[in-house]
Amino acid sequence: MANDFRFKQFALTHQRCAMKIGTDGVLLGAWAELGRANGNVLDVGAGCGVIALMLAQRYAQASITAVELDAEAMLDLRANIEASPWANRVQAIESDYKAVDGHYDLIVSNPPFFITGERAPQSARAAARHIDHGLSPIALTAFAAEHLSDGGRLAMIFPIEQLAEVEFQAALHHLSPLRTTEVLSNASRQPLRVLTEFAKANCPCLRSRLIIHDNAGGYSPEYISLTRNFYLHL
Repeated sequence: MANDFRFKQFALTHQRCAMKIGTDGVLLGAWAELGRANGNVLDVGAGCGVIALMLAQRYAQASITAVELDAEAMLDLRANIEASPWANRVQAIESDYKAVDGHYDLIVSNPPFFITGERAPQSARAAARHIDHGLSPIALTAFAAEHLSDGGRLAMIFPIEQLAEVEFQAALHHLSPLRTTEVLSNASRQPLRVLTEFAKANCPCLRSRLIIHDNAGGYSPEYISLTRNFYLHL
């Protein structure tokens, strides 16, 4: 396998995926929390498997299911799982996520979120970027309400301007925010993304900020702390 992206403990090819490995997915894979060491994880819209494999590295007893609808992305996903140290604990399913059964201790997703704007010419890239293909932060709140185990969590990353609507829709499905982390490229910029964690619980939400770059243009201490177990250069 020609590995296009190498982490400290595993490598990935993403040449056939419509959406390549980026900061959003890595942030979510490092930030999402599994409440039980031996819990069940569902990665929705798994792409090449970066989030699923990051969680496999972090949680040595977890069982992880990565569901992906696009056939080309599935080729990368299966190859990456097979080449990883955790092939016995991570399985790939080629399916619409709505057809997945069971209950999970963590449902995690870096879902499509673009509503307007120019569409990508390739249908796979359009599906990976735009919410009108059935997978969106709001749609995932309804799915999670049915498929989270007791104490289970839904973790996502999406544009911060959608946060109020996602929290409102989550509340309609009896999901409450446990954690939100606003993501800023540097301290002088406004946050563009937000990491969120929802659960079937009514408790205070821990809200924080994560700045990726320091004033000198390097990585901030908090970003290094979050991702140092993965990136080769940290």
